[in-house]
Amino acid sequence: MVHLTFDEKEEVPVKAYPINPKQGITFQFRGVLTARTPSLGHTEKRPPVNIFGISEARLDFQQTHEFMLVNVEFQPCALSHFLKINMCEIPGGNVDASLLLGKEVESVNDALANTPGYEDIPHILNNYFIKKIKQLNPDFLPIDSIGSFIYYNPLDFKLDKTAKEACMSHRNFEYKFMHRTGVTPKYFARMCRFYQAYEIKEMFPSKDWLSIAVQNGYTDYQHLVRDCKHFAEVTPRVFLEHVNLNPEKRLQANPDFVGI
Repeated sequence: MVHLTFDEKEEVPVKAYPINPKQGITFQFRGVLTARTPSLGHTEKRPPVNIFGISEARLDFQQTHEFMLVNVEFQPCALSHFLKINMCEIPGGNVDASLLLGKEVESVNDALANTPGYEDIPHILNNYFIKKIKQLNPDFLPIDSIGSFIYYNPLDFKLDKTAKEACMSHRNFEYKFMHRTGVTPKYFARMCRFYQAYEIKEMFPSKDWLSIAVQNGYTDYQHLVRDCKHFAEVTPRVFLEHVNLNPEKRLQANPDFVGI
């Protein structure tokens, strides 16, 4: 959950966000969120309830002076089952949730906006998601658990071995995985490895990038730099400078409870 308030006279800082493996639904019920894609120079206003898949490029988020949202993250492969769609069909990794989930999801957002306190928010969300999940009849396969395995253990991912464990050919495994996540398993593993390195630097700012690169299986620092340029569009040093300007950094918010 994020609830940030800045003085009206202050300029609200931008939040830099790299390409990452997270997927889910954002309920934004106070303020306005704008997403800019630096590589394309494209800016768009996000809908109040937004489904987010894996983005195609780094994003910079700009919020209003008071802003509140709840991010509901799904396990890898689970969002595809929940929405009953091929995740490759979500353009740019984002879509207005009401287009796929109907007006009911807007009512949930209204309920969140009118709740008197934080403690009611989990109950509202639980009631909605439990009801929706009971209506599903998902066809779970071994590949559905592999997404979570790669997410938490990207260094242990081997395409040959994993496809065999899923009882699939390489081609069929990649097709099914892309259906559920929107990307190939190799790209997903690469993304997860970089995001783990980024999160370690966030948690341990004094740790040098070379140590982090080695810890996350990169052959050397330049290998990490190449991934950082791909997923964050700048070098690790420059990206860290951008991250340190994030709104929650400015307000010294607890990183365990904030994120967009």
